[in-house]
Amino acid sequence: RLAAVGEQRDAQRTVQLAEGSIVNLNAFSRVDIRIDDAQRDIKLPRGEATFKVSPDPARPFRVRTPGAVVEAVGTQFNVYARPDGTTSVTVLEGKVKVTSDHGGSALPVPLAAGEEAQVLANGRIEREAHTDVAEAVVWQQRKLIFKRTSLEDMAAEFNRYNKKTRIRLEGI
Repeated sequence: RLAAVGEQRDAQRTVQLAEGSIVNLNAFSRVDIRIDDAQRDIKLPRGEATFKVSPDPARPFRVRTPGAVVEAVGTQFNVYARPDGTTSVTVLEGKVKVTSDHGGSALPVPLAAGEEAQVLANGRIEREAHTDVAEAVVWQQRKLIFKRTSLEDMAAEFNRYNKKTRIRLEGI
């Protein structure tokens, strides 16, 4: 079965999948869902979502972004497919495997609860040394937190959530 869920700029949405998993979709995010007897395959071509995965060892749960594949059996994690081609993965509960989807033979990077990694646009996977997993999902409380973020990226993130009030940078 294949279904598509696309969201408007200022909308957040929670979707319960038929097999029991829950997807919290952030604003201006899209997922394509394929669930059958052998797999649970979610494509996140853009945007951000938190996944609370219903355990099913016989059917792996995979989230695919343009640059990464995140696989879990039963866990909760956040994935953000950023406009610059970077994918951020934060594990809230359980464990996941993160693999670059840029070809080559890169080994999967295991992550456990409280850990985060970035899959860069060039395919390299970098673990975050200091992670505050609560910050990764603060968007569910309609808040934004910025650390080590360029002004351009802050404006783009703010504009994801607002139709009427837009930030435009000039002279940069």
